[in-house]
Amino acid sequence: MQKALPAGFHAIDLDQFLPTPPSLVTPWLKQVEDGGAIDAIRTTLSSCDCLVVAGAESWWAVSKVADLIGADAVRRIYLMRMSSRGGVIGWSDGEKLLKGIVTRSPNIQSVYQYHKETMPWVFADLIIERIDAARGGVSAPIRP
Repeated sequence: MQKALPAGFHAIDLDQFLPTPPSLVTPWLKQVEDGGAIDAIRTTLSSCDCLVVAGAESWWAVSKVADLIGADAVRRIYLMRMSSRGGVIGWSDGEKLLKGIVTRSPNIQSVYQYHKETMPWVFADLIIERIDAARGGVSAPIRP
């Protein structure tokens, strides 16, 4: 169950702009762009106080409309999906992309490629590490 946001706050999950079912061969970003994400962000920004845009390549989408509010009004939060293996916590997605591991799907590979090329965590104002709660994990903010 998703909690309601305070008045004036809105959230957009870029995955909602993927076709149903998503293509396994078309890059994720292309599918989201073709699904109308930029127009939706632009429209929502014009009528709210705070907008959270969530997605694997969300900075790309936000950068397309940041001029509407000014770059200094934009804050970046990077969510690191952590995993626990044998009691050792690690950033499995980061390890995969830095090693250049190829996934089965070009859709997912495009996300790894984006992260490898842009390293969005380097420019984040805040990094949050999330460990799967099913494995006893919690989310905890850290400073970049």
